[in-house]
Amino acid sequence: MKSLLLLTAFIVTVHSQNLSAQNAKDRLPGGFSEGSKTDETVLAAAKFAVNAHDPKLQFKSVDQVEAQVVAGTNYRITLTVLDKGMTRRADVVVWKKVDPTFALTSWQWSDRK
Repeated sequence: MKSLLLLTAFIVTVHSQNLSAQNAKDRLPGGFSEGSKTDETVLAAAKFAVNAHDPKLQFKSVDQVEAQVVAGTNYRITLTVLDKGMTRRADVVVWKKVDPTFALTSWQWSDRK
């Protein structure tokens, strides 16, 4: 009976450590984590990206966002815009500097035109 209790405790401990290691891996320090699509700063960053890339585009929505805290914050955003009446998606990275201005560091269309 004592052996069974020790074996059960060992299995539970090993399983808990595996889960903790997986969760820690998903949240690496300095890594990206899921952000809020409705956060005011995220929306401001997305609108900044659209205007910085092409002022003729019209911002429509934020579809997905991840944030990375650095010297400021990097926002990796998938957004939707209107381009000459056509809906398009783009993957962008916007850096919110400490001062708190924005810089567009990456823009890539994620659809086919």
